[in-house]
Amino acid sequence: MSLVQQRNMPIGIQDFPSMIEGNYAYVDKTQFIPQLEILGRAYFLTRPRRFGKSLFISTLQAYFEGKKELFKGLAIEKFKEENNSEWKKYPVLKLDLNAQKYIEEEDLIDEFLDSIKENDIERVLILMKNLIASIPYDSFLENQLELREHNYQSAIYLVFRLLGQYIKTEVHSSKGRSDAEVELEDSIYIFEFKMEGSTQEAIIQIKNMGYAEKHKACNKNIFLIGVTIDQTKRTLGNWLIEKLQ
Repeated sequence: MSLVQQRNMPIGIQDFPSMIEGNYAYVDKTQFIPQLEILGRAYFLTRPRRFGKSLFISTLQAYFEGKKELFKGLAIEKFKEENNSEWKKYPVLKLDLNAQKYIEEEDLIDEFLDSIKENDIERVLILMKNLIASIPYDSFLENQLELREHNYQSAIYLVFRLLGQYIKTEVHSSKGRSDAEVELEDSIYIFEFKMEGSTQEAIIQIKNMGYAEKHKACNKNIFLIGVTIDQTKRTLGNWLIEKLQ
C-alpha cells in the first residue's frame, strides 16, 4: 500500500463522524445495523472495555440521525440501495453515563427519583425541562407537527424508563389516546403535550377523551398534566397540573 493510500490509525477515537471525516482506518460493522433495527427492541452491550462499544453507539447515533454522507462505501449503504430503503432521520437522545463527567451532577439522576417519590411533579417537570433543553437542536425533526410533539414524548419516555419507572406512550382509551402515562406505586401521571395550544386545552382534552377513566378504580392519586412545547427554546414550555378528585 502506498503512503497516499495509507490511513491513520484511530488511536483513542470513539466518535464515528470523526473517524470517517478524518479518513482513519475503520473496520466496517454497519452490516449489523439492519439486524439490530429489525430483529429486536432493546439491547445491552456487555463487551469488555476498549472493545469498540462507544464507537458502535456513535455509529448507531449517526445512522438514526440520517447522516447518509458518513456511510458512503460502507455495508449499510449497499444494503439500503439493494433493498430500496430510504434514509430516515429520528430524534436521538444520548445519555453519557461516564462517571468522570457526572461527578458534579451525580445528585441529578437521585433528585429526579426523590421528586417522583414525593409526588413533586412541579420539580420533576423543571428537571425534565432543563434536561431536554440540553439536547442538540438538530436532533429534532421539523417537518411535521405530530412528529415534533413525538420528539418530546420520546424524551419523556426515555427519562422515566432510565429512572426505572413504568411509563407507556400513546395509551388508547375508548375515545382516543393519551400522549404518555406514568404509573407509580401510589400515583398516576397522565400527560398531554401541545405544540400549538394551551395547557388548559391539554387538560380539557384529557378529561373529554376519558383518559383517566380506566384508572379511577385503582385507588391511586391521578394527576392530569398539560404541557406546552416552547418551539423557540426547543424544550418544555408551560404546564398545568390538576389532581383528579
